[in-house]
Formats: sequence, structure tokens, C-alpha cells
Amino acid sequence: MTSQDVATEEQHCPFSKPLFGKCCECPYAEFHDQRTRRVNCTRVDDVRVQCLKLDEMLLGVSRSLPGMESAEDLPSFSQLMKSRCGGMGGIKRVIQGDAEGLLVVPDVIGLMEKQFGNISDFPYAEISEDILSFNIRKRK
Repeated sequence: MTSQDVATEEQHCPFSKPLFGKCCECPYAEFHDQRTRRVNCTRVDDVRVQCLKLDEMLLGVSRSLPGMESAEDLPSFSQLMKSRCGGMGGIKRVIQGDAEGLLVVPDVIGLMEKQFGNISDFPYAEISEDILSFNIRKRK
């Protein structure tokens, strides 16, 4: 996906629910509607492309896990939340250990590359349990 393709898409952030759920943070998030938990991205450049790439990677990892396979092309809401929130938690644990604070979504791929040389060398198997064990809170 090129920056131009991204610029023509609606600027909905794939990490909107994790941002509201305090699983991660982003300086480019524009919070719109608390009720629907809608977040738009204020960037249309390589930053947004990196976020979409991260989302695809997390979905790819989660689709290979038991109970997370989807018979359809589109993952369920539960699968999206587990892959995004649980995946971000797992990445944080692998990269930063027990350090305080949340990961900043646009910085994650850079952190992965810095520590592992290439994002394909990241130990994705290590975040599998984080994805599977993530519990979605029910609204009150």
C-alpha cells in the first residue's frame, strides 16, 4: 500500500479500540466519539502506512493461533481486539520487559527493527500467549 492509497482511504485508525482501552497510545489520534469509540488518524503519510503494516502483522500472527482462525476473510470483533490489544501487550513485553508506560503505535515497528534488525526477525511466537490470553472487558 502506498501513501497515496492511504490518503484516499477514510482515515479511521485500526487501533481505535486499543487506544480507548489504554492498550497503547498515539500522538496522531484524533478522538471523535466516545460512544462509538471512533478515532481518526491525522496522518496520511508513511506513519499511517506503518500503523497499517503493524495491524496486518498482528492479524497474521493471530490467524495462525488455535481458536483464532476465521472461516471468513474478515476477522470477528473479538479476534481484532485480541490481536491488537494482546499483540501490543506482547510486543511491549518482548521489547521493553516490565518497563512502565504504553507503546506508541507509530514507533513500534522502529523499536522492533532497532532491537531485532528486521521486523521479520521479531519473535512473533513469544506474543502468541498474550494474544490468546487477552480478555475483552464487557461494557457496563
